[in-house]
Order: sequence, then C-alpha cells, then structure tokens
Amino acid sequence: MTVLYCFFVLIIVVSSCICQPTLFLRTSDCPTPSVMKRFKLKQMDGQWYEISRFPSQWEIGKCIQVSYNVSNEDGTVKMRWEQIYNNGSINYAHSVGHVKEKDPPAKLTLKFTKPYNPWETPFWILDTDYNSYAIIYSCYPYFHPGLRRMFNTEFAWVMSRKRKMSVTKKRRLKSSITHHNIYTHMFIDNDQTGCEEYENPSAHFF
Repeated sequence: MTVLYCFFVLIIVVSSCICQPTLFLRTSDCPTPSVMKRFKLKQMDGQWYEISRFPSQWEIGKCIQVSYNVSNEDGTVKMRWEQIYNNGSINYAHSVGHVKEKDPPAKLTLKFTKPYNPWETPFWILDTDYNSYAIIYSCYPYFHPGLRRMFNTEFAWVMSRKRKMSVTKKRRLKSSITHHNIYTHMFIDNDQTGCEEYENPSAHFF
C-alpha cells in the first residue's frame, strides 16, 4: 500500500466523520458473535424501546421505539421504527425481516421498505429474555467510491420493553456485549424522557 493511498484513505475517513458524525465505521473485520440459541421470533412481538446504541446517522431523535409484528404464516417480521425530532415531528421507517434458509433463527436479514433501501443487512439477536431486554447486533460492508479497501458499518442496540432501564442492568448488558468483541465505549443512550404522549403504538402500526 503506497503512502499516497494511505493518505487518501485517511482523508476519506476524516471526511466521513465530519460529514456523517453519527456513522460508526469499523476498520477491522466484522466480528462473528454467537447468537441466541433456541430463539423464538414470535416472542419478540410488540413494542420495544431503545435504551443504548452505537451512533447512527439515521437515529438522531428521542423516544425511539420499534414495533414488531411477526407473521405466523411465513415467519417474517414487520418492524416500524419511530423517533421524535427536536421540532416535535415524528419520523418513522418500515423494515421487513426474515431468516434465510440454513441460518439459525436468531440471525435475521433486514430490508428497509420505507425509506426504500435495496440492500439487505444482518440483524442478529445476541440475547433476550423477551420480557424486559434484547441485545441486537449488525455489521456489514461500507464502500466509498474510489477506495479499494472496505470498511464496515457497525450497529448495536440495547432494547427494553419499558422506556427506562436501571443503571445496574444496563451496565450488565453492556458488559455481556463486550464478550462478543463488540466495543461499547462508543455507545450512547437514547433520551426516553417526556415520551408519555407517545404511548399508543397500535395507532402507528402498518
């Protein structure tokens, strides 16, 4: 690798951090964490609230919540992601998840339908008790025009059935994530305060 190429890569990375300050890039290979065994997708049905996550350019609001609607017929799951911007407007996105043939049940593949994105992304359930918390992970290639080297975009979430989670429990879950070679020092907490008027998930479903 030439010095000129290394300098070009550095410029691209710095530019990405300036233009997309909430995009978390991993220069090393994506880890392959173990996923939950005997996972039952149907039990993920209903409402989940985001507690902590990696920085994401698509999640910049507060009161972030995700509604799961699992189909008994084909095993797919429809998900509606919602957040409130600082100006009070509600932003939402739709995605559909499924398990590919030969993949374990906890390794879902996700595709966003609104706003439309043709790329499929991994959506792995690392751990959950279905009733109070879920740990979810995603990592996939990120290409920049002109670069011969591939970076990886990394996402991880700590989700809860309630808008609040105790500090002790949150610390314990983050500790378990690090055992998968996933670094939580970049995690940020989502603001779930003042969201009481936003408590009617069935009215927002599609």
